[in-house]
Amino acid sequence: MTSEPLLPPRVVRMGEALRPLLSKLKERTGAPAVGEAAEPVTMEFLSHRLGAANRALARLEAAIKAMMTDVIAKEGADDTDVYRAVARLESRIDDLIDDGADLRCRAEGEFLEGARLLGNVYDCFLGRIEDWLEDLVESIADPLAAAERKGLPTSGDIKLSCKLNMDAPQQFAELQDWVDRELRERDAGIALAGTETTVPPVDRELTDRLEDLRLRDEADAVFWSTALAVGAGVLIGGLLFDD
Repeated sequence: MTSEPLLPPRVVRMGEALRPLLSKLKERTGAPAVGEAAEPVTMEFLSHRLGAANRALARLEAAIKAMMTDVIAKEGADDTDVYRAVARLESRIDDLIDDGADLRCRAEGEFLEGARLLGNVYDCFLGRIEDWLEDLVESIADPLAAAERKGLPTSGDIKLSCKLNMDAPQQFAELQDWVDRELRERDAGIALAGTETTVPPVDRELTDRLEDLRLRDEADAVFWSTALAVGAGVLIGGLLFDD
C-alpha cells in the first residue's frame, strides 16, 4: 500500500465497503446448499428460472452502472452514495447466490438434471463476478501493485481496467444440449404414439428464454470495464461495453 492515496477518498471508501461482499462471494464458492425445496423440477419450473436468470443479470448490470455513475464518476459523492451503491450491488449478487443455491437443493422432479445444469451456469457467473470484484477491490487498495501485476507502467498516468466477462460459458452449452435432447425425445415419443399436437407453450417459452440468455451473453461479452485512471490524484470512471 502506498503512503499517499492515489485515488479520491470516495473510491477508497467504496473499495473498503466492497470487501465484505467479496468475502461473501468467496464463502459461497463450493458451499453446499442448505434446506430442501418442495417444488418438483418441471419444464415450467426451468422456464421460470431461466426468465429469473435474465432478470437477475439485468438488475446486476443496472447496479454496476449505478455504482460507476453515482460513485466513481461523481466527484461530489459522499459516504451515503457509496454505501447505497454497494448495498444495491450486494442485493443483486445475493439474488444470484440464493437462486443458485435453490437450484442445487432441488430433490424431486423429472428434470432434476436441468436444475443441476442451470445451477452450474449460476456458479460460473458468480465465479466471474468474484474474480472481477477481487480485481476491483485490490486495484483500489493498491493501484501501483495492480498496475505491476497487469504489466502496466507504474509511473506517470496509469489506467487500470477491471473487466467483468459474462459471455456464455461451457456450462450454458451443456444446458442447451440437455434441453434440446429432452425436447427431441418428447417429440419422438409423441410421433411414436401417433398423436397430433402443437408445440407446447412451455417448450416454446423455455427455448425462447434460453435464446434470450445466450443473446445477452453474446451482446455483453465484456459487460463492464471499470476504468481507474491514476495520476495527479485523478480518477476517471466509465463503462466500456463490448468493443
